[in-house]
Amino acid sequence: IIWNLVGAYYHGTNWYASSLMTADQPWSGHYSTSPVLWATAHMTQHAQPGWVYLSNGQGSGELPKAGFYTTLVDPESAAFTMHVVKISWDHAPCTRPPLAPY
Repeated sequence: IIWNLVGAYYHGTNWYASSLMTADQPWSGHYSTSPVLWATAHMTQHAQPGWVYLSNGQGSGELPKAGFYTTLVDPESAAFTMHVVKISWDHAPCTRPPLAPY
């Protein structure tokens, strides 16, 4: 996924509000944040550089009724963090191609 950190696209364009932060009038100093920014912060603030994801079936995987979980571990200690994401097949209308129902 390629995502702009800060987008300054005008209202009405296809990419308006598609960035982690939107500053459509950057000269004003005003910006707004998207929920994805906070999700990214949550995923990155609970691990350190050098931590690794556990393989699918070994600490990461799919949930039975949609969603997934991932585990990051510190290879130097017993420290770990697990993230659980509950989603459904229609979770992201911007997903291309659309996901089939499951």
